[in-house]
Amino acid sequence: EQRGKCRAASPPGPREQRTAPSVLIYDEVLQQQRRLLSKLDMEEKKRKEAKEEGYYYDLDESYDESDEEEVKAHLRRVMEQPPLKLDTSSEVLEHKLYTDALYLPYYSP
Repeated sequence: EQRGKCRAASPPGPREQRTAPSVLIYDEVLQQQRRLLSKLDMEEKKRKEAKEEGYYYDLDESYDESDEEEVKAHLRRVMEQPPLKLDTSSEVLEHKLYTDALYLPYYSP
């Protein structure tokens, strides 16, 4: 019985790299330009800015054009990046063949 006995773990092998280097660079550039903020942090930031600039900030009126501008700026940065290479792995191609077969019109001679 093997219960209670410790076995030595095999050393981890070299990590497989499944993504192309260009994808990694692309993701790294986007991550450098994007700061992660929770909704609470964003609300706190807006309240603080409102207080500093001397106007009242109401949570119910929290939507403003700056949110939209941030989204547009992010989309512009994404569009400026080079396109990702087409994934031609066998797994993706098999999935495509399967889903295409589901949507082919039924033909009966």
